[in-house]
Amino acid sequence: MTIRRLKIFTLFLFFAMHGFNHAWGQSGGARRPAPPSIPQPTQVVLVQPPLTDFERYRLHADQPLVALTFPAITVELDPNLSLALTPRGLTHFDSPDALKVVALEFNLSQTLPATRGTEVSRFHSVTALLDFDELSAFRSLFTSLSATGMPRQPFPGAKAVVRMASKSGMHLELTSEPDGSILCVVADEADSITLSLDTDSARKWADAFIAARRVLEAAREIR
Repeated sequence: MTIRRLKIFTLFLFFAMHGFNHAWGQSGGARRPAPPSIPQPTQVVLVQPPLTDFERYRLHADQPLVALTFPAITVELDPNLSLALTPRGLTHFDSPDALKVVALEFNLSQTLPATRGTEVSRFHSVTALLDFDELSAFRSLFTSLSATGMPRQPFPGAKAVVRMASKSGMHLELTSEPDGSILCVVADEADSITLSLDTDSARKWADAFIAARRVLEAAREIR
C-alpha cells in the first residue's frame, strides 16, 4: 500500500469512527443527566359568582333602561332586628309600563347594644339581590318553617342543618335548638347575623316575602 492510499484510508477510518461515536451518544449510550425540572407556577382560576337575571339584563342591555324602585316592605323582627324587602324592576326607556325583569333587594340589619359603658353599639347588615324565582323559594321555605318547623329527623342522634344560598352570595343556615326554636344564621361576603326563629317570627318572614311577591306580580301584569 502506498503512502497516499494509507493516508486516505486513515482519514476514512477517522471520520467513520467519529460518526459512530456521535450516533451512539445520541442513542443513549452515554447520556448526560437531564437538567432538573423547573416547577411551573400553579394556575389560578378565577370563578366569577353567578349573576342574577336582574343584574345580567342591566349589564348587557344595548339601550337605555328605566330602573324602578317600589316602596319597601319593612318588618321589625325584634327591637334590634329589622328586615327590609324592596321590590325592583327594569324596563325599556320607550315602554316604562312594561317591566322586563324584576327582583327583590333584601336587607337584614341588626344593632347590638354595647355590653360595657365604653363600647359603642355594633351594627350588622346583610344584603342580597333575589330574582323572582329565588323570592318564591325563600317565601316557600319560611312558610314551611312557620307551619311545620324544621324537617323531621329520621335518624336518632343525627343533627339536621338546612342550608340555602342565593345567586348574589347570601347564605342561610338553620339549625334546630333543644328548646324547639331554630337558630338562623344569615350571611353574605361582608357580614353575618345570628337570630332565633320560632313559629311567629318565621310567619313574619313569610308574610314579608308574600307581600313583596304580590307587589312584583301586580307590577308585571300592568300593561
